[in-house]
Order: sequence, then structure tokens, then C-alpha cells
Amino acid sequence: MNCIKCKKEIPEGSVYCNHCGRKQEREKSRRSRANGMGSVYKEGKSWTVEVTKHWTNKKRIKERKRGFKTKTDAIEYLNSLRGESIKKVPTLKELYEPWKTSTLPKLSASKQTAYKIAYNKLKSIEGTPINQLTIEDLQTVVDEQATTFYPARDMKSLLSHLYKRACAQENVRSNLSRFIELPTLEEAEAHPFSENELKQLWTAFEQGDKFVGYILLMTYSGMMPGELRKCEKTMIDWSQQNIIG
Repeated sequence: MNCIKCKKEIPEGSVYCNHCGRKQEREKSRRSRANGMGSVYKEGKSWTVEVTKHWTNKKRIKERKRGFKTKTDAIEYLNSLRGESIKKVPTLKELYEPWKTSTLPKLSASKQTAYKIAYNKLKSIEGTPINQLTIEDLQTVVDEQATTFYPARDMKSLLSHLYKRACAQENVRSNLSRFIELPTLEEAEAHPFSENELKQLWTAFEQGDKFVGYILLMTYSGMMPGELRKCEKTMIDWSQQNIIG
């Protein structure tokens, strides 16, 4: 027979090589843990634990802890670490649904509408666990879905609300939405109607253009379009010509 290390010929049945001293019986390989179970290995005189926390953009994010004196201590820590890593992390949709029923109704009607529109723009990432989203992911969806300032701001604000819930539940460590860059705000200066323009509007209304009536109502009352749409007859004191609702 030949030595398993130096390959020189040694007597049949030898336990040790009479040339290099290598023990001839091959050690049985230790059973390794299944995929996703983490690993324990020795570094110098201490033991290290390593576990995959999650994947981001096809990259594996690992967590390590070094310095265990014995392998037993490392394995015990690995079990607790794995318990944290397999804890289910909610998706954006799973965070939005309870927020929609608890917090959203407390906001103004216009803000509720703005946030509902903003959430619809997040559909492409709503099924992603929040701890797997990166700043680049958030910026990309905002850039693609909102090219102007206010819609982008609503998306960023909604994401911030959801991240705050996730932080409170220890699903994520920080609010990544604060790093979203918004488009430049370009607001044109508002110019009121001139007397001549108002006369033209009144003329058009008197000639049967009912839509112009909405413009005149907003001009003289100061109502915004959303307020005008919600205005009902019961909200008006017709005798005093005042809006009371």
C-alpha cells in the first residue's frame, strides 16, 4: 500500500507511514449544516459564526461574529442568530395595509388621495420585503413614476411613514427614504385674472358655458378644485351667500 500523504510504499495495514509519520486512516468528514443554516469555523485560536441575513441585488449579505472560545459556544450563538435571520420581514404592501386603515383616515381628504396615488406608483416594489430594498431601488421607482416635484414628494413621504413602522418593529435599522432625491421644484408665479378676463368669463357663462361657472366659483370663493368637488348644497347659506360647511 502507499502512504496517503507522501505516496511512498509502506507495509500493508500500517497505521502510520514509516516515512512521513502520517496516520493512514482517513478521518470521516464532519457533517455540514444544510444550506441556509449558517456555518461555524475556526479562525486561529477562536471560532467564528457566519449566517446569511438576506440577498440584495443578487449579492449575499452576511453577518459574522468572531471570538468564541469553543465550538459549542459558537453553535449556540448560531442558533439564536438564525432565529433572527429567519424572522419574517414584511413587504411594503404588508406595512401599507395596516397603516392605510389606522393612520390614513386621520389625514385630510386631499392628503389621503395623494397618498393613495403615491402607493399605486409603488406597485412594482410592493411585494419586496422592506429590508431588501436599497436606496437605488427607491430612487429608481420614484424617478420612473414621478417626474415632477409634488408627486415625487408624496411617494417619498409615504415611504417614510412605512419605514418608520418598520424601524419601530426592528425590521430595518434606518429610514432609507430620506436619501431619495426629488425633482427640482419649478413653480410658475401665479397671475390673477385681469378685469377684462373676468368680463370675458362672465360673458361665456351667460352664453351657456357652464364649465366656466366652476372657474368663477373658485375665483370668487378661493376654493381649491378638491374643495369645490366636495362642496354640497347643505354647506351653503343661500340667504347670506356664505359657504358654511
